[in-house]
Amino acid sequence: MNRSLQSQLQCDMIRCRERTLSLFQGLDYQTFSAQAHPEFSPVGWHLGHIAYIWDYWILGKWAGLALTTPNYEQLFAVDGLAKADRVKLPQLDDVFAYFNLIGDRLLAYLESSSLFAEEEKIWRWLIQHESQHAETIAIILQIQDQLPQAFQTQIAALTRSPQDELSLITIPAGYFMQGNDDLNAMDNESSAHRVYVDTFRIASHPVSQVQYQNFINLGGYRQEKWWTKAGWQWVQSQQVTKPLYWQIFGDDPHSPVCGINWYEAEAYSRFIGMRLPTESEWEKAATYAGDRLALKGKVWEWTSTLFHPYPNFLPFPYTGYSSLYFDDQHYVLKGGSWASSEYTWRSPFRNWYQPHVRQIFAGLRCVEI
Repeated sequence: MNRSLQSQLQCDMIRCRERTLSLFQGLDYQTFSAQAHPEFSPVGWHLGHIAYIWDYWILGKWAGLALTTPNYEQLFAVDGLAKADRVKLPQLDDVFAYFNLIGDRLLAYLESSSLFAEEEKIWRWLIQHESQHAETIAIILQIQDQLPQAFQTQIAALTRSPQDELSLITIPAGYFMQGNDDLNAMDNESSAHRVYVDTFRIASHPVSQVQYQNFINLGGYRQEKWWTKAGWQWVQSQQVTKPLYWQIFGDDPHSPVCGINWYEAEAYSRFIGMRLPTESEWEKAATYAGDRLALKGKVWEWTSTLFHPYPNFLPFPYTGYSSLYFDDQHYVLKGGSWASSEYTWRSPFRNWYQPHVRQIFAGLRCVEI
């Protein structure tokens, strides 16, 4: 085995695990096992699922070992139980012991194995898979008002935008390479392909709370003209009047608006006479002018693009990881939030959610019409 690669994977896995476990500091069993929202499983299920997936793909598929704890398979497999049935979890100490045991077995296997390129790819996928579930855990804890103090401090320390006025950056017309064919690429990022994008002007920062406050104050949630038909039906049925995480970043008016769904992002864009960027525009802007755009570590940003496969798409590591969501019901988000991991902070990375979901740490930036 390439010792530097072994060392890098070991370091990445340990760092990823430490971040995951830090979300559970001081958590009680009620919070651990509760379903805080119908869209999400309990945080304890996510911890067990992370361990199970590592066990299944590395120790089972590559090392040829039996599952570490076979009686956990139905509970923690993604297709084992409905979300509402995942609340009957083992005690915290039992799930932590399971998580740590698999971690120890993985490190022992990594120390003794010969790593091939295909296996390196699954290791990198698993680190990102755990990172994504860790962000989901943070979302659920935020819904439960149980986010650890260290993460609340991280939110408060986010870089602010000093601008009240909208600032636009011009991205010239031309081709660029969209997507990612590196070993760290998720299947939906590949294959990389040339895309032509016309000249456009994109905001240098995500929409701030003070900017979004104007939409609220002027009756944006009460005026049908700003909304799509489905969006207006959603507003009326849910009686929404502001973002879900309004002032999650404190009362700093320059911090990004957070906790809005695609309907809200689309309505706000119309309200100010602009639009959401396409995924290609967003990614080209990141490629062309990333140093002038506040793109990373604040909020996910909605695009106007439905989640579709790229040319020559090949599923990895299993058929349903992305392809189940190529259904014309999910929109692409780009960039990453304060709760995202360094392992997914790259411009080709694609997140996706249905337009009504607002529990994620999402905001928006706009493009000139």
